[in-house]
Order: sequence, then C-alpha cells, then structure tokens
Amino acid sequence: MEIKSPSMDSFNKTLGYVPETTKISLQEAIRKGTLTLFSESVIQTPVKTGRLQSGHRYSIEVLRGRIYPTVKYAIFVHEPTRPHIIEPRRAKVLRFIIGGKVIFAKKVKHPGTKGQPFFEKAIRIRAPEVAKYLWDAGARLITQLKEG
Repeated sequence: MEIKSPSMDSFNKTLGYVPETTKISLQEAIRKGTLTLFSESVIQTPVKTGRLQSGHRYSIEVLRGRIYPTVKYAIFVHEPTRPHIIEPRRAKVLRFIIGGKVIFAKKVKHPGTKGQPFFEKAIRIRAPEVAKYLWDAGARLITQLKEG
C-alpha cells in the first residue's frame, strides 16, 4: 500500500528553494512516520505461522517511505476473496486435515474469506502521530521561509 500525494512533483520543485535543514527535517518526519507505520502494521498483521508478519519490509528514499509485504499471499489476507473452487494442480486429489481427520477430495468449494486489512488498520491507529511529524516539519518549513 502506498500513500501518495498527486502534487508531489510541484512540492519537490518548491523544495529546491528552501534551506537544506528544512529538507532534512522533512526527510526525518518521513522516516519517523514510515517506521511508526511499519511497526504498527507488524503488530496488526494476523498471525497463523508468523511468515506474513515477519515478511514486512520498509524502504526510505528521498521524500518517500514505503511499507510492503514480501510474501505472495499477503493480498489474499489483506483483501476479501470471493467464493471459489479449489482443484488439485499436480495430484489427482486434494489432501487436508479437519478436526484431526485426513480428508481427500477431487475439489472443494471455498467459501471465500473476509479481508483483514492490517495496513489500513495501522494507518488508522497511527495517523495522528504520523500527521504530527509531518505537521511539525511543515511548521519548521514555514518558519524558515518567513525568516529567509
């Protein structure tokens, strides 16, 4: 999931006219916000085996922070899925265990899943904190522009 501002290009051009200390301040706000959302997303991730939770990564670039999963099935946990048929790909039958009993079937009707939007939940929970980081950096920018 990426939070993006459509006016980022014009903002980046404007930053060419501000002191380097302000750019550093804004970059620090982005770093703190990214790490805050990263840690909360790990907390909010549902755990069955721990693979999805440990598969979170982040990157911090110039005026950009990203948080993303590395496991391919993350989208199917995060977003709801529709009911669908599951059939074997390499074998003649499916094998799974329900209540300690081994079951074999040629196909199963999966009822679908309710999404568990852990990234969105992390953003909702920590948005005020992240907004404060960015607000404070913006306030320093305005102060420096007034003084300069």
